[in-house]
Amino acid sequence: MILCAGCGSDVENAGEDDAGIAADAAILLSCGDGVVDDNELCDDGVNDALGGGCLPGCQSEDLTSALFENDLLEISIEVESDDWETLRHQYKTPHEMFLGTDCRNREIESPYSWFPSTVTVNGTPVASTGIRKMGHIGSQSTVKPSLKINFAHFVPGQRFETVKRFALNNSKGDISYMRSCIAYKAFAAAGIAAPECSYAHVVVNGQDLGIYFVVEELKSRFLQRNFTEATGNLYEGTACDFRPEFIGGFEQKTNLLSSPVRTDLQAVYDIVQSASDAEFESQLSAVVNLDEFYRFWAVESLLWHRDGYGGNSNNYYIYANPADDGRFHF
Repeated sequence: MILCAGCGSDVENAGEDDAGIAADAAILLSCGDGVVDDNELCDDGVNDALGGGCLPGCQSEDLTSALFENDLLEISIEVESDDWETLRHQYKTPHEMFLGTDCRNREIESPYSWFPSTVTVNGTPVASTGIRKMGHIGSQSTVKPSLKINFAHFVPGQRFETVKRFALNNSKGDISYMRSCIAYKAFAAAGIAAPECSYAHVVVNGQDLGIYFVVEELKSRFLQRNFTEATGNLYEGTACDFRPEFIGGFEQKTNLLSSPVRTDLQAVYDIVQSASDAEFESQLSAVVNLDEFYRFWAVESLLWHRDGYGGNSNNYYIYANPADDGRFHF
């Protein structure tokens, strides 16, 4: 018999908003009964699709797609009334975000706090779930705030089924509630990694807040499902680019503890700044998957995504894919 450790661990790719990394490691480094039988690859204690609780490479079962197959989730949130009042009135002002000559050359600090709550999804309650407000200028609201849900923020290892987190967007900029989910599907159809998206009816402390669209958070599970290697650096681009006044604004989402030096970003920046016109594309193709980037750019254009990378150097992610010689995928 062989002992199996590290099944489906999120620890390596933990982001700065994850609490209790050491405790998470202790939970996730021992999955199921830890015993791998002769006909098994790994026993993660969750998945039984192969008759033994096993998936290749010691990966734990991922039910993210199953969650988003619901046309309309029913989500009820119970939170202390004082916490809810504080949460919904927290605000990110343009003055805070874009003050100073270097405003787009640094990460934008978040004013939002996490609060404990009980989140019930389709009748299943999960206590001590973390919630916080989310969004920048366009999606903020004190009446119907956009929210991040993190089941493991206060209880390391806690999940709803196997899902750790998702976002609830109030769709303030789109009264049809259709554009975002359709856009993600368009990117996916073009072969670009894109988050799952669906809808939810949300009630907070008995108050009906109406319909939100639900979006998968781009974290380690997203990488595991969309790339053969999920250990690379993931960055969020919010009003930033590979230009001197914008390069510092990339927010690193994975490997903050193990790889904080951002040399992969610097490599792209150096080529953008110094390569000759004749050599620019060939040099850039060594650090950016250009074939995929052109498709990404084309979909943004077809969707008329004015606040994306092509329109405003905003609202995008890049992943340094180890399975592609570390080249960035948009």
